[in-house]
This record gives sequence, structure tokens and C-alpha cells, in this order.
Amino acid sequence: MENQPFSLSIRNISKTYPGGRSANGVKAFSNINLTIPAGMYGLLGSNGAGKSTLMHTLATLQEPDAGSINLGVLDVLNQKEEVRQTHGYLPQEPTASLDPAERVRFLNLLSELSENSLVILSTHIVEDVAELCTNIANINEGKILLEAKPLQATAALKGKIWRKLIDKNSINQLEQEHKVISAKLLSGRTLVHVYNPENPGGGFEPVEPDLEDVYFSTMTGHYIPTHQETKTEEATI
Repeated sequence: MENQPFSLSIRNISKTYPGGRSANGVKAFSNINLTIPAGMYGLLGSNGAGKSTLMHTLATLQEPDAGSINLGVLDVLNQKEEVRQTHGYLPQEPTASLDPAERVRFLNLLSELSENSLVILSTHIVEDVAELCTNIANINEGKILLEAKPLQATAALKGKIWRKLIDKNSINQLEQEHKVISAKLLSGRTLVHVYNPENPGGGFEPVEPDLEDVYFSTMTGHYIPTHQETKTEEATI
């Protein structure tokens, strides 16, 4: 969306596809509300989270069942031709098949474009968003779980993420005792990160949270950001 100094306002949009196992159809997303400013915006979510359906809607390729979308003074749902003259759409994960050098060049191009445009990077690759985006949203099962600036989001988790290296066969027991947000194999053992506002003890050590911790904490449902927490953290950065 080039040369647009204004924001993209998404209000209460929903989309349900007919069919599926439910008599009510399959909900792609429900009551999405986002305000996306100029610059680089990261939309993070796993496969099937609702990212593609939302992007198709923003690109005027399909209609939502309810809600409104405004790009500055343009009504996206009712002024499709005017909107299509202002923006472009690149489907699928843009960096998924690129080698490291091509990936860097592509991300640099996006960064340059976002200096005078509004660019939405829809992906499940946390690293891309962490490197580029000044604002982010996490989406899962068609709902926005988090909307924040990356530094604001990681600051909100400070003192709440802990790690421990365990035997890989101990993970099931640990998941029963702690709020495990991620587990990675490391030299035959498993490095786990857990969410806990207090020291969990048991040999855990504190971790300086990063955007991956934010992503997994929200996606697992262990961390539910509050508006007041967001305002407090934003004021301290």
C-alpha cells in the first residue's frame, strides 16, 4: 500500500465458510479489530490461524460476513477499484523458499518499501517479524491474541520466562507441572522454556524474553496480555 501516510482500520470483521463438521460452518476469523499504521506490520500465526483469509479480505479478493475496513478515507469493502490502485498483494510465505542471501535482499526491499508505505508481513516465521516490524499482531484460530510493538511485548514478559535443560524423556512430566511454552532438542537433551510470573524453582534459570517467547506464550494460552499491562509496559520503554 504505497504512498499512504494513513492507517488501515479493521473493525469487527468476521468470516465463516459453509460446510465442515459443524452445522454452523468453519470460522476463519471472528470479530477482528486492528489498527495498522504506516511502516512494517507483522501478522504472526501458525498455518490455519486465519492469516490467509484475513489477507485475502484486505486485498479485496473476498468479502467478510460482517465488519468494516478503511484505508484512510477509502472504504475497502465498497471502494474496491480505488483500493486496488493503491496496493499490491504477494500471496504465500514470501521468504519460505529463499536462500539466506536472497532472504536478506528481500527483507531489505520490504524495509525500504515500508519507509513510505504500509506493509503487512503475514508469516509464521518469528525471526522475519523480529528483524523488520515496528508493530505486530499474533493471530490464532481466527482471533487476535496480541497487538503490540515488539519491544513492548517482550518487556511485558520480563521476569516471567524460565529455562531448563532436561532429559528428553522427562518432557511429559514437566508439562504436567509447569506451563511449558517451547521445547527444543539440544545435544540429545531438551531445552524447555516455561511461563511463570514467579520463580518456579527446581533448577530453572531466568531468560531474557524474545519475540519467540512472546509468540509461544500467547499461542499456548499461558500468557494473556491485558490492556493495562500493555499501557504500563509501553510507558516504561
